[in-house]
Amino acid sequence: MTNNVWFITGAGRGMGLDIAKAALAAGHKVVATGRNTDKVAQAAGESANLLVVKLDVTTILPTLNPPLRL
Repeated sequence: MTNNVWFITGAGRGMGLDIAKAALAAGHKVVATGRNTDKVAQAAGESANLLVVKLDVTTILPTLNPPLRL
């Protein structure tokens, strides 16, 4: 079996959560991200293959000059 790692944004609800759960159920490693890490961890459940990381894609990086606006 290959050692796949999934990096999933918005893993606290909706499709992101569904994808994270499916990847974990298939035995893959998952980096599950979201604005609220407690919500992501609670929604995804516990697994040795799960890493929860805070990520807010709406935050502008202050180190860029001029700032990157999406």
